[in-house]
Amino acid sequence: MNVKCINLVEALTALPRLNDKFHVAATDFKSYSQIIAEDANCQRLQIFLNQEVRVNVEKIKGYMGNWEPFRDLWEVDKDKFIDRYERENPSAYLFDSNISRYTEMANNVQIQETISAVHFLQINCADLKTAIIGHCVQWQEKLCGLLYKLTEENIRELYDYMKMNSEDIMREPKDLDEMQYALVLFDHLKEDVPMREEQFPSIKDQLLTLDKYSVPVPDTIRNMEKNINKEWANYLEVLENAEKMLNYSKEQFKSSLLEQAEASRQEGKALLEEFLVKGPFTSDWSAKDGLDYLKSMRFKLERIKMRDEQIRNDLGIFGLSYPESLEMARLEAELSTLELVWQLADEWDKAWEKYKSGEFWSIETAEMEETAQTLFRKLTRLSRELKDKGWTIVDDTRQRVDAFRRTLPLLSDLKNPAMRPRHWDKVRLTVGVDFDENSKEFNLEAIYAMELHKFADEINEISNAATMELQIEKGLKAIMDTWAIMKIEIIPYKEKGIYRIKSVEDCFQALEDNIMQLSTMKSTRFVEPFAKEVDYWERALSYIMESLEVALMVQRQWLYLENIFYGEDIRKQLPRESEDFDHLTEDWREITTRMYFSKSALRATHYKPPPFVLNKLNKMNDKLDLLQRALEIYLETKRHIQKNLGLNKLEAIGMFADDGEYVEFVKPVMLDGPAESWLLLLEAAMQLILRTAFKPCRNELKKMLNKRDKWLLTNCGQLCNACSLIQWTTDCTRALVHAKIMESKKPLKRLRKKQNQVLGKLSELSRRDLTKLQRLKANALITIEIHSRDVIDRLYKANCRDINAFEWFSQLRFYWDRDLDECVIKQTNTSFNYGYEYNGNSGRLVITPLTDRCYITLTTALHLFRGGSPKGPAGTGKTETVKDLGKAMGYEINLRWTCGIFITMNPGYAGRTELPDNLKSMFRPISMMVPDSGIIAENVLFSDGFQNTRVLAKKVFTLYQLAIQQLSKQDHYDFGLRSMVALLRYAGRKRRLMSHLPEEQVVYLAMRDMNIARFTSDDLPLFNGIMSDIFPGVTLPVVDYLDMNLAVTEFMAENNLQPITMALTKVIQLYETKSSRHSVMILGRTGTAKSVTWRSLQGASGKLKSLNKPGFNNVQVFPLNPKSLNLGELYGEYNLSTNEWLDGVISAIMRQTCSVDAVWIENMNSVMDDNKVLTLINSDRITMPEQVSLLFEVGDLAVASPATVSRCGMVYNDYKDWGWIPYVTSWLKKKQISSGVVFKNKMLELFTTYLTPLLDFKRLNCMENVVCAELNLVMSLCKLLDIFTKREYGVIPSDEEHFDDQAKKLVFVLVIF
Repeated sequence: MNVKCINLVEALTALPRLNDKFHVAATDFKSYSQIIAEDANCQRLQIFLNQEVRVNVEKIKGYMGNWEPFRDLWEVDKDKFIDRYERENPSAYLFDSNISRYTEMANNVQIQETISAVHFLQINCADLKTAIIGHCVQWQEKLCGLLYKLTEENIRELYDYMKMNSEDIMREPKDLDEMQYALVLFDHLKEDVPMREEQFPSIKDQLLTLDKYSVPVPDTIRNMEKNINKEWANYLEVLENAEKMLNYSKEQFKSSLLEQAEASRQEGKALLEEFLVKGPFTSDWSAKDGLDYLKSMRFKLERIKMRDEQIRNDLGIFGLSYPESLEMARLEAELSTLELVWQLADEWDKAWEKYKSGEFWSIETAEMEETAQTLFRKLTRLSRELKDKGWTIVDDTRQRVDAFRRTLPLLSDLKNPAMRPRHWDKVRLTVGVDFDENSKEFNLEAIYAMELHKFADEINEISNAATMELQIEKGLKAIMDTWAIMKIEIIPYKEKGIYRIKSVEDCFQALEDNIMQLSTMKSTRFVEPFAKEVDYWERALSYIMESLEVALMVQRQWLYLENIFYGEDIRKQLPRESEDFDHLTEDWREITTRMYFSKSALRATHYKPPPFVLNKLNKMNDKLDLLQRALEIYLETKRHIQKNLGLNKLEAIGMFADDGEYVEFVKPVMLDGPAESWLLLLEAAMQLILRTAFKPCRNELKKMLNKRDKWLLTNCGQLCNACSLIQWTTDCTRALVHAKIMESKKPLKRLRKKQNQVLGKLSELSRRDLTKLQRLKANALITIEIHSRDVIDRLYKANCRDINAFEWFSQLRFYWDRDLDECVIKQTNTSFNYGYEYNGNSGRLVITPLTDRCYITLTTALHLFRGGSPKGPAGTGKTETVKDLGKAMGYEINLRWTCGIFITMNPGYAGRTELPDNLKSMFRPISMMVPDSGIIAENVLFSDGFQNTRVLAKKVFTLYQLAIQQLSKQDHYDFGLRSMVALLRYAGRKRRLMSHLPEEQVVYLAMRDMNIARFTSDDLPLFNGIMSDIFPGVTLPVVDYLDMNLAVTEFMAENNLQPITMALTKVIQLYETKSSRHSVMILGRTGTAKSVTWRSLQGASGKLKSLNKPGFNNVQVFPLNPKSLNLGELYGEYNLSTNEWLDGVISAIMRQTCSVDAVWIENMNSVMDDNKVLTLINSDRITMPEQVSLLFEVGDLAVASPATVSRCGMVYNDYKDWGWIPYVTSWLKKKQISSGVVFKNKMLELFTTYLTPLLDFKRLNCMENVVCAELNLVMSLCKLLDIFTKREYGVIPSDEEHFDDQAKKLVFVLVIF
């Protein structure tokens, strides 16, 4: 209910004053509405009115609650309710209650006040009352209609029931099926009588309820209800008559069935007597006659059984049983057994008829032997089982089968499929009888007639020799079949009609195997019949192998030279060699085409008689060698050939940086024609857009000097950096000129203040929630502006007042030359134009005095057209300084006469060598030993939004210096520049996550998280002391790792590991280290739970992910052992025979988890530094995304270079922190399941009492030829106890009286062992 309060001022707005009414001249009178609006009493009155209206609204809402009980009357769908109500089959009483309830509701509505006063309003409810009473009447009509419908249905259904069942039950049965149906129906109707009689009162109640509410009922329905009792009595009389009729019919059917049963029993007894007297129990019967007799007897038996079954079912109707005849059961058993005997006899007769008269070569000796053996086993079993019956047919048949099976070995030898005509000649010579083994007369009868069984041994020897010769024959056939289809995998090459051999591994493998098989064949005495074939294939396969080897050599050289000789420059310079190469190409096209269409290696090398192909390939190989030498001579003068990439027509419209920044070209560039042409167009388009956007960006900066944050976010980051440097150079030049005129340092002081304001604005920007690209742009500009501020400070302190002062003259300065309309970069006496080479936003190096000195040397080297060679230890900024100079000057090194080559080296490490002296002299040396870590720390902290950067940077620098001086020297310790920068970046992330904490606490927390994981147990207290001294009074903020600790504890408990405090600590340290570094090493000796640590972190992360905790994911691990692989297996290698690339283990894993592009960089170290890229020798570059990281599990870093150590986060597991107790506890917990609590407690007591002293004694007093880890010894002891703590060795934990002594003796024996 919405009520608008009355506003007195609005109501009086239209009321005029008298002077307005009578048109009096203009006065200063106020309008009535204005007077009322300013009057305090009127304002108070307006407030009171508003309050009263709101009170009245609340009272009306309360009054409306009086009508709430009647809401269902109009909201409920009446028809749907009646349908649902009907399905519930309500009684007359429920109908009466519901109908009367609506009468009561109508009365309640009627007694409600029609007009009611609510506060200061009167409400008339007459229409509402009328509508509600109407709904009550409708509900009553619906219920009465449903009640009448149900009453009529019940009465008519009862009458139909009596009529239908009376007719069915009085129908006299004519057979047993009808008799059974009538009996079931009668029982069912008798059971229904009480239930049906219970319905009569309810029908009467329904009619009474209808009369109560004056519902009209037709006379037919009333008369039917009145006659229910009369009709029901008639129905019951019908049931009595039906019962008498059924009893009479039942006696007649039962007498007839009993007579039939007795006759059937006598017939079965006579059939059994006939079988026992006349049955075929001897071998006098033929198999056919015996089986026919048994079939006839089986037919008679089944007929009697079917008749008995019918009689049994019919008697069951009357509750009588008919037991099975004993004579029939005996006849069934005897008949089945005799049938089996005669079936075996018939099977043998048929087999013998088939074998003796059939052709020798059509019979199967294997089948004959199987048949004979099977029949003999079955007949032997029947002979034992039926020996008391005296059935002679069993033993007679068994003897015939046994005699036959003894002659089977001879038949097997004669039917040997390896037998050839030469072997049959030997058989004829041996037996002295001439016969034709292929004639129809040569059958079993003939073999027995020639008495071949007397020469069984000689025939067996001939057959064995045939078998061995067949093996050689099959071997030759397999070789022939192999080389009939053996293909060389050849594919089309560049649509030039030439084909390239892709793979010959299967072919070479088959060649090696087959040549070995042929050599084995020649060494046996059975090879004589195949000597010529073996020699032929031995020569053919050797020729194939030699031809393919030379073909691969030709292909390798041709593929290399093809890319070169198809270049126009080479063809002009080496016309004769090019013509020779063309001829060679035609020959190669012919050979490869024939190879491709030959479809097999044999035909590919034998399309002309040997040695044609081999000689031709050798000549081609010699000519290719000559071309190679001619090319090498030419390449001494020109080494670089630009290869036409043959791209389709594409259009370049812009360029993307790796960080996602997009710069659109001024106009599209068509990528068509030679690559060297459109690459130059691309370069020109890149330079054009940067040159075009440079001036507008600089002009915009001039207008937004105090809004550099907005200016930075709306422009290209690279141009913003350059324009900012131009502005700084202009401001410094102007300040120095003014300082010289005024002979004062005040202009520099004012410039320094202005620069601090710029930095303050940028610092505020860095503390905002920025995107990755925006933060990169902000950090780069902050780095540049901090250096600009530091230069101004040095100029001020050096009292510079002239633009020619060396302190200013030595800086890298940016100018806009109005005459050239170009950005010019100057340093000392060198000058360069800005290169407009797009670099994206890859970050800028913190510029320190060391960087400035390096810049001066490098720019001077460029000015003198020479290179530079920064040298120094790892992590001193050599490579980054060279790269940052390129970013500042806006171009990469191009192969022009103005180019410079810079080499960054850190010699002295394993695998590193010095430059040769003649090459070293071409590069200006630059010593880069100690980076200015304090300035770098201050810059990084400032760019991440810290305020008190100078003090915090000094604390970080001091901490690392003291750590170097006071902590022990460990191979995995690194307190260099990379480690410090990683710490500062981690502090920046913590600053953004914990913005509510003081800056000192954030840095303190970052220094602890990034360092304590790597320390040994001896160095950790010393480091904590240094931290306390550097940050006096600063309390370490508590980081909540409750969820992580619970997840780790749960995972370790599930895997029978012990969640001791150190285990939880190391998992947390690994988690924090991996959060800050994408390459992490877990160090520690064997048995320091390195694997347990990372697996626990993996399991905990998965559990937290399943709980939807933010920042956690399921971890998939791809473990590998690089020590077990060579470099090719690890990184991948080329198949030198076909130039095919085969991935190694690590490259295959990284392809599966990372993305791939094709740019060459230096080595594996680039995976662990900020580049995060693995480069393979096939030029594939695999970039590691954010969700992928490296984890190394190593024992120590004794042979690792500082460059590697500085790129990785370290987690050191010290055995002193773990010991052997967690392992023994887990072992005892597992052992308790099988050996009990007594065993566990006793072993724990023995281990605790004796193990530590024993291990200490071993460590201090014993010498080991092979040093073994302490935990390994304990593990071996536990495994020995697993073996010997068994009952068979006398160790019985349940025997408490002797178990103590048994356990103690066993432990001491095993410890000594």
